[in-house]
Amino acid sequence: MSYTHESARLRERMVELDDMQKDILKEVSNISSGKALTSLEKYVKTQIVEGLPSMDVMMMGSIPRFLGNGRKEIIAVCSNVEGDLNGKVMTIFPIESALVLVDLAYERDIYSTKELTEREDNLIRRMGESLFNSYIEALTEFLKINVSHGESKMLKSTGDDIIKNVGMGDNDEFALVLETDFSAPDYRFRGDFLLIISTPSMNMLLKAVQKKFGF
Repeated sequence: MSYTHESARLRERMVELDDMQKDILKEVSNISSGKALTSLEKYVKTQIVEGLPSMDVMMMGSIPRFLGNGRKEIIAVCSNVEGDLNGKVMTIFPIESALVLVDLAYERDIYSTKELTEREDNLIRRMGESLFNSYIEALTEFLKINVSHGESKMLKSTGDDIIKNVGMGDNDEFALVLETDFSAPDYRFRGDFLLIISTPSMNMLLKAVQKKFGF
């Protein structure tokens, strides 16, 4: 079976399973966002409340639009993943959210940080790694699969440039997208998660979901 045919077949299968996947993916989202909240609270000096997370599965070709089509600068903390799933993992912060997280971490007035220093870059990188690690831990524990990630790096650019710089694959790859809103007093901020995996990895993920829930 050709790769193209397998990809098309899997897309059809995902549509077929979509109704069943919604509750399952929502459950993974709830678990992972709860872990993410705990991980963020290690860095900031105020209470954080999470909003309702939203998870979607996109083809890689849709990611540039999700990241703003090159119209806005974002911060991405990314790493390779390997094991039962192979690909890339990434936490996305809008620039405004990253600046506010720095203010919260260093107990500054909100909006007082205008640019990130090297020290603050490193703080955001650690936060981003902590967030995507929370998701990976939730995914592996919930579905009983083995996934690990490598050393993380932080990129600050437009979404289009970041995709090119990290080599995020072709349009036939799949992206699991978790959109999470957090709020602190007087401000809401975002920390979105992307898991970019190949067709065989997505197939393996779906099999793990089927095994977990017996369908």
